[in-house]
Amino acid sequence: MRRMVVVASLKGAPGATTTALALATRWPTVASDPASGEVPAGVRLLLEADPSGGDVAAWRGLSHSPGLLDLAGAVRHGSDPGDLIARWAQSLAESGASLVAAPASAAQARAGSELLARASFAAVRASNEAAVSGVLVVDVGRLGPVESSWASVADALVLVTRGGVDALAHVAAGIEDLKAAASWMCLAVVGPCPYPMAEIARTLGLDRVQHLPWDPDAVDAIRCGRSPRRRGRRSLGAALEELIREVRRHIELPGAARQIELSPPSPLGGIDKGGRR
Repeated sequence: MRRMVVVASLKGAPGATTTALALATRWPTVASDPASGEVPAGVRLLLEADPSGGDVAAWRGLSHSPGLLDLAGAVRHGSDPGDLIARWAQSLAESGASLVAAPASAAQARAGSELLARASFAAVRASNEAAVSGVLVVDVGRLGPVESSWASVADALVLVTRGGVDALAHVAAGIEDLKAAASWMCLAVVGPCPYPMAEIARTLGLDRVQHLPWDPDAVDAIRCGRSPRRRGRRSLGAALEELIREVRRHIELPGAARQIELSPPSPLGGIDKGGRR
């Protein structure tokens, strides 16, 4: 069965779409099998379900169709699902991954995303069950009532945030509801941050917080589908590979084993919701 990873943010534009695109295009093409060694990891899909509109088609010079609206139309007319998501995807040629693009129009993107939610994500579940393996990365943008419902049907939630005091205060204020909804979640902190990642994880009751260094060249490379000029142990690419390894480690476990005991959060470094010390 194909696994599903939802990528989202709580406030502002911290780079959720770029992170989702990186996860889908950099996800390994092979998986380890104890019996037979390395085996094909299945299709890698990126589904844009951000109600503010899609970006990836514009970044890659692609059409918005086939895409989210075609998928929503097929769901509305009760098409025989099978792997319905892959049916409406187009290739991201340099990586072997595929994209179900959202339209740039916020009204159209919201309508498509809400239709999938109103249908209780039945088509999404059926598509994932129809696939033998692989990963579906869903970019839902900023979390609202509809977008938050994606967390309850995902195998993992990656919450993307800036590293400032105010952004982390918003995460601290909403983290309990997200942990209750998600099977497993981790936090990706983008850019400068005054706190160590281990301290943030301990305070928020998460077993993983990944720092993603701000690197404009690497971000542009991810969006355009080219190799970044900068490489190294502390590069954005290396950090994304660490994030992917951690997500894979959890979603490849049986469902019951992914449930972790989490302690209630305390105010992060003495910060309250308003970002005051």
